[in-house]
Amino acid sequence: MLKPTTLDDASRDQRGRAALTLLAIAFLLAKPYTGIRHDSTLYLGQALIQQVAPQLRQDLFFFAGSQAQYTVFPWLIGRVLEFIPASTLFLVATLIGRLLFLTASWVLVRRLLPLKLAWMAMFGLLLMPTSYGRNGVLAYGELFFTGRTLAEPLVLLAMAAMIEQRWVAMVCSWSLAALIHPLQAFPALLVIGLWLTASDRRWLIAPITAVPAGLLFPPIRALFSQYDTLWWDTVIQSNPMVLLMEWSADDLFRVSTDLFFVCLVGRHGKDALKKLATVLLVGATLSFFATFLLGDLLRMVWPTGMQFWRIEWLLHWFAMASLPWLLHCHYDRKEWPRFWLLVLVALLTVPVLNMPAGLYGVTLALIGLYVAWPQLTLRLGNSARRLLIGTAILMSAVLYGAFAEQMHRLRCPAVNLCLAPEDVALWHPLPIAVLTCIGVLAWGRSIPAARYGLLLVLLLASGLAAATWDARSERSKAIENAQPRDAASTSPFGIELEPHAQVLWPDELLATWLVLQRPAFLTDQQLSGLLFNRGTSDKVNARKELLRVTDPRGRSCSLVYLRGQEGGRQCQFDQHAVESVCAAAKGTLDYVVLPQKLSTPAIGSWELPSGLTTGSSGTSYSLYRCSDFTAPEPGAAAPRVQG
Repeated sequence: MLKPTTLDDASRDQRGRAALTLLAIAFLLAKPYTGIRHDSTLYLGQALIQQVAPQLRQDLFFFAGSQAQYTVFPWLIGRVLEFIPASTLFLVATLIGRLLFLTASWVLVRRLLPLKLAWMAMFGLLLMPTSYGRNGVLAYGELFFTGRTLAEPLVLLAMAAMIEQRWVAMVCSWSLAALIHPLQAFPALLVIGLWLTASDRRWLIAPITAVPAGLLFPPIRALFSQYDTLWWDTVIQSNPMVLLMEWSADDLFRVSTDLFFVCLVGRHGKDALKKLATVLLVGATLSFFATFLLGDLLRMVWPTGMQFWRIEWLLHWFAMASLPWLLHCHYDRKEWPRFWLLVLVALLTVPVLNMPAGLYGVTLALIGLYVAWPQLTLRLGNSARRLLIGTAILMSAVLYGAFAEQMHRLRCPAVNLCLAPEDVALWHPLPIAVLTCIGVLAWGRSIPAARYGLLLVLLLASGLAAATWDARSERSKAIENAQPRDAASTSPFGIELEPHAQVLWPDELLATWLVLQRPAFLTDQQLSGLLFNRGTSDKVNARKELLRVTDPRGRSCSLVYLRGQEGGRQCQFDQHAVESVCAAAKGTLDYVVLPQKLSTPAIGSWELPSGLTTGSSGTSYSLYRCSDFTAPEPGAAAPRVQG
C-alpha cells in the first residue's frame, strides 16, 4: 500500500525540483560552448567526407582508414550537414547533447538513490570535475560535439535499464551507443556482464565460449598482431594517453581518488548502489590490467586501440555522483571530522594546472587520516576537531584562489575560451555549490517572498546563461562561419583550389577541412589516426622528414611542431624554408598558408580576428602555391630557428 504524501514529502519534492533547476542553470553557466575544437574537429572531418567534401578521403587522417568505419555517427551527421551549416549544427547539437546527458544522469541516479538524495548526487556529477584519462584529455558531458556526446547518455540509460531488469531497453540503448561510439560503449558492456554474473554465475559461460569461437574468424585472429618498433615509437610520441606507463602522477592520482570514493560506496552503500560500486571496482581493475598487459607490455594493436582504460569515464561518473551521498552519510551521523576530511579530499581532486607535487602527498595523508579516524578519535579532543575544520576552510580558500589564478591565465585566445575575469570564479564547483545550496534552502522556507525572490533570480540566471552560453572567440566564429555554402563558392582567399590539393596550414586543421575543404598535409591533430593504421604511421614519418630543415651548424628544425618533439627546434617560415619544403615534397604539397608575407607573391589573403572582441587586431593569412617557388640555390641563407 502506498503511503500518503505528507507535507514534508511535498516540501522535499519541491526542493528537489528547485535544486535540479538551479543545477541545470549552473551547469550551463559554468560550462559554456567553446566551438568546434579538440576531437570535435576530427568528427567534423569524418562527417564532411560523406557528402560535403569527399575529397578529404585523400587526407592523412583518412587515406588508410580510420575509426570512422566502425560507427554510424559520420554518416548521420554528414547527411545533416547537407542542410545545416557546421557552425549551427555543432552548437545546437552540443546543447541538445548536454541536456540529454543531464536527463540520462538523473534517470540513472534515481535508480540508485531516493529522491531526497538524488538531487545531491547531481551536485557532484555536474559541478565536480568531469575530465579523465592522461592529462584529463577526455571528459564526460564535453564542451563540444563528438560521438561521445550522444553515446554517453545512451550508455547511462542502458545501465538504468539494467538495474530495473528491463533487458530489451538495455540492449537497445547499449546497441545504439555502440553504433555511435564503440570505444565509449564497450566499458558498459563489461559492467553489464559483471552485473549479470554477480546474480547468476552461469553468465561466465558467455565469454569463455566466445573466445575460442572468435578465433575461427580471420578478422578476430588479427587481434593478436603487434606494433613493430618504428610504429610503436610513433604511437608513444603521438598517442601516449593509450599507454598507462605514459600516464603522469597527476593522472594516477585522479584514478586513485575515484577508486577511493567508489570503495567507500561499496563498503557503506546498499542494494543497487553497493552492487554497482562493486561491479565498477572489479571492471576497472580488469580493464586497467588488460590495458597494461596487452598494450604496454605485449604491444598488441587491437587491444591498444580498444583503450580498455576508458572505463574510467564510468568510474569517474559514479565517484562524482556518489560523493555528495558519502558526505550526507557523515552529516547525518554527525561525523564532522570525517565529513571535513572528505570535503578536503574532494576539493583536491579539482584539477589545477602547475600545482605543487606535494599536494599529492597531502591528499594521500588526508585519505589515510580519514581511514584511521575512528581509532584516532579516542585520543584527540574537541580542540583537534576545531583545528581540522579551520584547516579545511583555509585550504579551501587557498585552492580556490590558485584555481582562479590558473584559469585567468588560460583565458582566450590561448585555449579558445573567452571568459571575463569576473566569470572565472564560476569554473570552480565551490562557489556554484554554495550558491545552489543557499537557493535550495531559500526555496524550502515557507516565506512566499523568499520563493518569489528565488524565482526572479532563476529567471535572471536563465537569461544570463542563454546570453553567455556561446563563448566562442571572434576568431572561432569567423572560421566556422566561413564554410562554403555550396560547391560553386570560392574560399575566403578568393581562389578555388584543385579538389585533391594538399594544403600545409600549421595548427589549423579546422580551417583546412571546413573552409578550404581540402586535405591537410600535416597537423598535430591528425596523429591520432596512426594508432589504428600502419600506413598512416609510415606517411606521417615521411612527411615529418619533408618538413625538417638543416641549418649551417647541422642542427635540424621542423616547420610544424608535433607531439613528442620536446626539446626540438621549430623553424621560421621564411622564404628559404618554404622553398626547401616545396622542392623536397616533389609535387605532394600544393599550397602553404602562412601568417606572414614572403618575397614570392601570394595568390590570396584572408584577414582573421585574433582577439577577444570584434574590432581587435587580427591576423592576415597568405596563400602560396608551391609551384611558384623555385628550389633554393646551394649556399643560400639557411632558415632561422626558434630556440
